[in-house]
Amino acid sequence: MRRLPLIFLALTGALAVSGVQALTLPAGKWALDLEVTSPDTPAPVQQHSEECYAEDLTLDPISILEQDGMNRFCEITPTTDNASEFIADIACDLGADTSGQGSLRMTLNGDQTTSDMQMTMNMGGHIVEFSSKSTGRRVGACE
Repeated sequence: MRRLPLIFLALTGALAVSGVQALTLPAGKWALDLEVTSPDTPAPVQQHSEECYAEDLTLDPISILEQDGMNRFCEITPTTDNASEFIADIACDLGADTSGQGSLRMTLNGDQTTSDMQMTMNMGGHIVEFSSKSTGRRVGACE
């Protein structure tokens, strides 16, 4: 199974938490759009993909991030966690005067999904901000 590019390209830390409710995407063909922006970059990074899932796809935000090795430096604190919405605060400590704070929101409403991550990193006094937003929609059955 190919992994979704929903929001996970931009996080530069690691997350640790357990007992998170999963979001379930209905089976079918999905169109996914991702945009990562930062005041430090001249243009947004954009990505579009289409994925086909023969069966419902269960998304556990924490497990996906842990698969990327992100459970070493950051903690995530869910504030809302149910079958249609996941909202959390993120705190990272990467050592060497590098830390970060942010928020993550994922929603699922039938055949549509959105995500939004805002992060501010302090790298030895140099502040780096970025935003990662994605949308997904089920566009039909798998061909």
